[in-house]
Amino acid sequence: MRKKFDNLVANLPLDKEGKDFWLRNLNKLSDEYFQAFIFLKNNYPEDLSRATKILIEKERAVLTKNPEYFLKVLGEERKIFKTPWKDLSRK
Repeated sequence: MRKKFDNLVANLPLDKEGKDFWLRNLNKLSDEYFQAFIFLKNNYPEDLSRATKILIEKERAVLTKNPEYFLKVLGEERKIFKTPWKDLSRK
């Protein structure tokens, strides 16, 4: 399955950790989330990069079972959602 997604992830503006994250998780996405991933990859790669960093940090916080770290990561995520969204209707 991993080979199937290598081409999708190869040209993403992510470091090795980010690419490995998507190679591990792309096959777990529903069709709707997979289409959203493709949309972000093609139209807003910088937003996909920021979201990937948050997802990696959330995964790390859960795996370490550190509540303080998890709350810090959630605070960073909230900052992103407070920024204005781009007007997708103009694309």
